[in-house]
Amino acid sequence: MTFGDIPAKQHQSVFEELALQHFSPINKKIEVPLQKKFNQVKRTAKHFPLPEEEITDEKNHLIMAWVLGDIRDPLELMSTHLLASVLLENSASELRLALETTALGSAPSPLCGMDDTGLEMVFVCGIEGAKADSMDDFEELVTTTLTAVAEQGVEHRRLTALLDQLELQQREIGGSSYPYGLQIMLSCLPTAIHRGDAAAALDIDPILTELRRAIEDPAFIKQLIDRLLLNNQHRVSLLMSPDGKLGQHKIDQEKAKLSDIKSTLTDAQKQEIIATAEALKQRQNEVDDPEVLPKVDLEDIPPASDSPDFSTSKATAPQISSYPQATNGLCYQEVIIPLPALNARQNYLRSIHNYVMTDLGVGSRDYLSTQNWQTAVCGGISCHTNFFSALDNEQSINGHFILSSKGLNCHSDAISELLEQTHQHVRFDEQQRIRELIAQSRARSEQSVTGSGHTLAMSIATQHFSPLAKINHQNAGIEGIKNLKALDDSLNEASTLNRFCEELADVHQSIIRNQPEFLVIGDEQYNRQATRKIEQLWSHHDSQADSEFSLDDIRQNSRELWLCNSQVNFCAKAYQTVGSAHPDAPALTVLGGVLRNGFLHTAIREQGGAYGGGASQDSGVAGFRFYSYRDPRMSETLNDFDASIAWLLDNEHPWRVVEEAILGVISSLDKPSSPAGTAKIDFYKRLHGRTQAHQNAFRNAVLEVTQADLKRVTETYLTPDKASIGIITHKGEAKNYQPLCEDQGITIQQL
Repeated sequence: MTFGDIPAKQHQSVFEELALQHFSPINKKIEVPLQKKFNQVKRTAKHFPLPEEEITDEKNHLIMAWVLGDIRDPLELMSTHLLASVLLENSASELRLALETTALGSAPSPLCGMDDTGLEMVFVCGIEGAKADSMDDFEELVTTTLTAVAEQGVEHRRLTALLDQLELQQREIGGSSYPYGLQIMLSCLPTAIHRGDAAAALDIDPILTELRRAIEDPAFIKQLIDRLLLNNQHRVSLLMSPDGKLGQHKIDQEKAKLSDIKSTLTDAQKQEIIATAEALKQRQNEVDDPEVLPKVDLEDIPPASDSPDFSTSKATAPQISSYPQATNGLCYQEVIIPLPALNARQNYLRSIHNYVMTDLGVGSRDYLSTQNWQTAVCGGISCHTNFFSALDNEQSINGHFILSSKGLNCHSDAISELLEQTHQHVRFDEQQRIRELIAQSRARSEQSVTGSGHTLAMSIATQHFSPLAKINHQNAGIEGIKNLKALDDSLNEASTLNRFCEELADVHQSIIRNQPEFLVIGDEQYNRQATRKIEQLWSHHDSQADSEFSLDDIRQNSRELWLCNSQVNFCAKAYQTVGSAHPDAPALTVLGGVLRNGFLHTAIREQGGAYGGGASQDSGVAGFRFYSYRDPRMSETLNDFDASIAWLLDNEHPWRVVEEAILGVISSLDKPSSPAGTAKIDFYKRLHGRTQAHQNAFRNAVLEVTQADLKRVTETYLTPDKASIGIITHKGEAKNYQPLCEDQGITIQQL
C-alpha cells in the first residue's frame, strides 16, 4: 500500500523495475476457502490467567458467536452491519439492553459486535462476571431476545436512524490517527485480499439506497435474524474460566519443551545454536548504512502551515467560534465550560460524572428513550474534561468541561437542541442505570492494564511532577482504576448509591453555573444556521460562577511498583524538566527521538525482548519519561534507561542521528488531521494560550537543535539518582522486584 501524491502507475513501474521483474509467476491461486458449515451448534471451554486471590465463582465469561456471510457481497456486508446496529448500537438496543441488565453477569463482553476483517463475518455477544454453570440460562436469554426482536419487529423510524448512522460513519473524513486515504484503503483491504471488488466495497451510496428500500418491508429484519442467527447452526458457545495456575503452567510447558529439544541436540547442533546467537548479537550491534535508503533533509521541510480560518460571534453571550471546513456533509458542535473550583471529592466525582452523563436520561425521557433520541439525530454525544498547564509554569492549570456531538447537516438544529437539553436536564436519579455503568466501567478499566501498561507506568513515575500529572494519575491512571474498583464495591449498599447519585448531581450543577462558549465546524451555510440556533437556545443562560478551577502545587519524585493481573512488565523512569515555553523544551523533545532511535530500540526491544520502548519529553507535566512495553525484564530495563544517557554523553554522534530525531518531531508537529480535527486542535490551542506564534517559535527552535544542546540538557536534567520510577508487574516476579524495591526505595502497591 502507498499513500501520497505520486500516481499509482508510477509506483507500479518502480515496483516492477526494482523487484517484480526478478520473479516469475507461480501460477498458483492462493485463497482462503469458506469454512465448512456446522450441522449443529457447538460448545467449548477455554481458560484465561487470573491470580488465585482474585478468582471467584463469578469471574467467568460466557460468549456466543456465529459465522455469517461473505464480506465480498457489499449488500450482505451492509445488511449485517445494520443488524448488528439494531441489536447492539446502544443501551436501548434490545440485545445490548438484555446483556447490560441481566443478573447472569456484571457487564457485556468487550467482544460484543460484528467482525468483518475476515472472509466471513462473525457476530459475537457475551457477558462477563458470570457463573460457569449459567451457560444454559445465557443461551436462553440471547435466543429469547432475538426471537422477540424478530417477532415484534423494529420501528421504521429507528431503522432509518441506524442507516443514517452507517451513512455518517462512511461520510466522516477521518485522519486524526491515520491519513484518511490510508483509512479508506484499510477498510477495503479484506475484500481486496479475498479477490472481491474493492471499488464496490467503497461505493456504499447504492447499497444504502437499496437498504432504505428494503426496510420498507416490515419482515426485513425478521428475515435477517432468522437467517443469520436463529436458524444458523454455525455457532459456538464459549465458556472462558479463570485459572490461577495457567500462567505458570505455560511457562513450565515452554521450559519442558525446550528441555526436550535440548536433550536431543548433538554437540554440533549446540555449537551451531551458540554460533547463531553470537552472529545475531553481532548483527544487532552493527551500524547500518543509512545512505542506501532515500533521505529527507531538513532543507526538505516545508514552512509551517497556516491556522484554519475561523470567526467568533460578536454577541457578548453566547460566544460562538465558527470554523468553515469541508466536512463532507457532517456538522460538529461543542459546548465548552470553564471548570469551577472543586474540592478533592468533587474533582474525583467529576471524572465519574463525565463517564456516565451522556448515558443517562434527559428531562422527562429515561435513558432508553434518550439513547434512541441520540441515535435519531446524531452520531454520538460525549463529554470529557480538557486540562492544560500554563506554558511557563507547570504548577498553573486550567480545565474545561466539553460536551460534544456530530451528525449529518440535516440534523443540525436537532443536535443543538440535544446538547442544550442534556446540559440543562440530564438526570442523575436513575440509580440502577448509574450502578450498571460503574460496573461496566470497572470491567473495561481492569482489562485495559495490559494494553496501556506503559502509559500507566509513566503516569506512576510522573504523578507528583505537577497538578496535571497528579490529576491524570488519579483519573485515568492506575490509581483511578483502584479507586473505581473500591467505588464499585461500595455501591452495593442502597444508601451509598443514593448519596453517590446526589453528589454527581451536585457536581453537574457546579459545572453548568459557569458561562459556556461554543464551537461549530462544518460548511459555511451550516455554521450560520447552527450559530442562529445556538443563540436562540442559549441566550437566556446566565452565568452564576463565583470561582475558578485550581489545584495545589506539587513537585516531587515518587517510586512505586504496582502488582496487577499482568504476565509481563511495564517499566518507566522519569525526570523533572520544563514546560513548553522554556528554551530547553525543544532540545528535550528531540532528545527523546535520539535516545529511542540510537539506543533504546536495540537494547530494550531487539536484545531485551520487550514489545517496545522509548523516551519522550512531556512538557505538559514538565517531565522526561523512559518506558518499556510488555517487557520480560525489569531491573535490566531500568539499567538500560541509564545506559542510554551514558551512551549519549560519552560518544560523539553523526549529525544524521540528530537530524532523524528532528525530522521525527517536525513530522509529529506537522501531522495532518481531518478537517474537523484541524479546527478542534486550533480552537483548543488558542483557548489554552498555544498561539500560532508560540507554535511557530517552538517549531523553529526544534530545527535549530544541535548535538551540544542534547548533551547539555541531558546533563542538566537526566541525573539517574534523581529519577522517579513506575513499574507494573505481577506477583510471579517477586524474586526480581523485591530486591529491586529494597535497593531503590520503591514502594509496592496492589491494584
